[in-house]
Amino acid sequence: MVWGGAAAPHGLGATFNTMIRMPRRAAAVLVATAMAIAACTGSGGDRTADKKLITTPYELLDGGTSTLTTLAGQPVLVNFFAKWCAPCVAEMPALEQLHQEYADRVTFIGFSTQESPEDARALIALTKVSYPIARDPDGQLSLAFGAIGMPFTALLRPDGSIAARHTGALTADSLRDMIDKAFF
Repeated sequence: MVWGGAAAPHGLGATFNTMIRMPRRAAAVLVATAMAIAACTGSGGDRTADKKLITTPYELLDGGTSTLTTLAGQPVLVNFFAKWCAPCVAEMPALEQLHQEYADRVTFIGFSTQESPEDARALIALTKVSYPIARDPDGQLSLAFGAIGMPFTALLRPDGSIAARHTGALTADSLRDMIDKAFF
């Protein structure tokens, strides 16, 4: 292999080739990520949640099943989280604070995603959240919402349309702004 007009030092040929290809790979990943974010973000004001998504049954952590159709007619905050997700754990106190603040105006529901019921229960005990928790054991519901990472929060209008979505941890102030802009 020729490296700068001379043979590459022993073992550097493969490293050099990797360095040459890396920017292309990084650019491809960056473009794909940007396209996914563009498709999944924005106000979502003109998007309606898929009927199948809303009618898909889910298991409640306390037992039983439900669907998002049972929450029709009211604003709903849906949050996907996992115990292994540090930003998810970090934002849970803010979610609980806003759940208490908006208790009579916005319904909150959390979805433990891709983890065992035991891990979900341990996290709920640790964070002391009081809103209902459901399970998304295979992550399919979060994907149906367009989640590209966690934590992921979506706001549903009373008619089931998606008013807003956010990937990443939210503070109490940023969550309050998101709710107020979407619903009030």
